[in-house]
Amino acid sequence: RGIATDSNGNIYVADLANNRIRMVTPEGVVNTFAGSGTAGNSNGTGTAAQFNGPTGLVIDDEDNMYVSDYNSSRIRQVTIPGAVVTTIAGSSNGYANNTTGTSAQFDGPSALAIDNNNDILYVYDRNNYRIRTVLLDTPNIEVGFLAGSSAGYDEGTGSAAQFSDVFGMTIGSSGNLYAVDSARVRQITPAGATSSYAGTGSNGYVNGPKETAEFRDLRGIVADSTGNLLLRSAIC
Repeated sequence: RGIATDSNGNIYVADLANNRIRMVTPEGVVNTFAGSGTAGNSNGTGTAAQFNGPTGLVIDDEDNMYVSDYNSSRIRQVTIPGAVVTTIAGSSNGYANNTTGTSAQFDGPSALAIDNNNDILYVYDRNNYRIRTVLLDTPNIEVGFLAGSSAGYDEGTGSAAQFSDVFGMTIGSSGNLYAVDSARVRQITPAGATSSYAGTGSNGYVNGPKETAEFRDLRGIVADSTGNLLLRSAIC
């Protein structure tokens, strides 16, 4: 599912069904970086650790890796290059907000993004249809809420917005969050104001201005260094 690179050009992949984080070197050598392959949520180093459906994966500018562990509803941190795995937020399926660390609850955390200052981790809490915030620069890792309420496509601020099937998120150069939500690209400001950025919402394949473009089953998004958004579609 998730994929990211470190400062040395190594590629890391969240290998969901194998419950492992895999590493691919610039020479194409593939290794297991973390995870035993057995589903679980044990912390540890390298293959001594356990994941249960690792899905989202991001790496910050200081080579700290963050993984959304979907089936255990936890956010895990993995050091690079040491591969030390710890749980920084989440404990069990649910929705506990405005709390800290493992007192927080998620239900199926999936897509991840990190802000340009490496201070805020954005988590799509899939079964709660919300975008959550994990404040990495606070002593106890505060977990909060940005936008969303229930399944749908409504625009608005905070809980007035609705999301349906977010598979990827990224931060643009302006600091806004962009999410691929089925056939749309959604824009969410740091204040939680959500709007449709590109796509009509109709499944299709139409190039052109962002207001009339059509997408189908969007699965990934990344912002490049010049501000363009690059999208991956499962079906074209």
